Amino acid sequence: MELVKEMEKREETEQELKVALGEVEAASKAKSDFLAIVSHEIRTPMNGILGMLDLVTDSELSKMQRDYLDTANRSAETLLRLLNDLLDFSKSNQGGLKLERTAFLFKETVEEITSLMAGRAKKKGLKLSFSWDDNAPDWVSGDPIRFRQIIGNLLGNAVKFTEEGEVSVSLTHLEREDELIRYHFEIMDTGIGIDPEAMETLFEPFTQADLFMTRKYGGTGVCLGVSKELIELMDGCIDVSSEVQGGSKFSFNIVLGEPGAFEIERKMARADELRGEDHFHGKVLVVEDDAVNQRVIRLLLERLGLEVQIAENGQTGFDYAIQHNWDLIFMDCQMPVLEGVSVTFKIRAYEKQHGLSHTAIVALTANAKDSDRIACKEAGMDDFLAKPVRRTELSGVLETWLQEPIRV
Repeated sequence: MELVKEMEKREETEQELKVALGEVEAASKAKSDFLAIVSHEIRTPMNGILGMLDLVTDSELSKMQRDYLDTANRSAETLLRLLNDLLDFSKSNQGGLKLERTAFLFKETVEEITSLMAGRAKKKGLKLSFSWDDNAPDWVSGDPIRFRQIIGNLLGNAVKFTEEGEVSVSLTHLEREDELIRYHFEIMDTGIGIDPEAMETLFEPFTQADLFMTRKYGGTGVCLGVSKELIELMDGCIDVSSEVQGGSKFSFNIVLGEPGAFEIERKMARADELRGEDHFHGKVLVVEDDAVNQRVIRLLLERLGLEVQIAENGQTGFDYAIQHNWDLIFMDCQMPVLEGVSVTFKIRAYEKQHGLSHTAIVALTANAKDSDRIACKEAGMDDFLAKPVRRTELSGVLETWLQEPIRV
């Protein structure tokens, strides 16, 4: 009898644990879904802001106007980095953070990030230094975007939390591991430091040392957690030592590969091409419901030499798509009347039914999750651009799906 009661109690406990686990998983998914929705809603106006700033940058400006524009650009880029951190946090919760692998210039990448921080450091009267191990190769193989994100997050925090003194970033040494190399970095500052109690939760999302820091310096505390996960994805680890009012030192190591000679040559050839200005020919249909984004994408495409037609909703987009011959179609995903995935399904079905040639369709959307990319591909889209779209990214897509550009 006692054994039966014990078994019944165990089954009841197991059932309670299953229910509790289900509630935790549901809460985690709800949080991630909410962040993804926030990301989408912010990306749409961000596309208008960054697109217009990009266009104005090419205008004839006075020195003062260019200074104002640079300030606006830096603020917009800061907002975009925060947005990307939030989206990365959502991916991290669902195990969705992934790395790419390509050849990139190693030292030049770090110098580029340091230069971007130099203006902010100068305004605060800080010395910003950069040192490099001379044995490090010029080219490495890895994920340049995620590498920039790690250095940018840690260096940005160092500048933000330092009121006087200096901030430094250095490659201290490297260790060869078969075909790979482990690189060791240090980012040091003479800032406000971190309280020992706060160190325990430093890499947890949405934490700051205290409310005062959040109010004075801003931020959500997301970037350190994302950086830690990215470092671990690169087979590395991160450590921090700090003293209140005595500065902080973040040390991390990552593993990168050595690219082949052919890949380096290809990258260098592409860089030479991008120094020229692309100019394309063709008719492009843009299916987009937001008025600001309609104007931005039209101006960007027309500046690149293309003839542009705008469709303000999905149904109109489908009607235009089957009535005319287009060289390329850009398709927003969330629209009134008929959303983009359904429009694409209808276009592909119509092409098949009437024996028409395949028209390339590129998703142009604020939905930036991997699952969104998969849904677009399954619907029959050929490529994917996440908002906000920069002109270099746009040119790359056009070069893929239109004829070779004319360099002018």
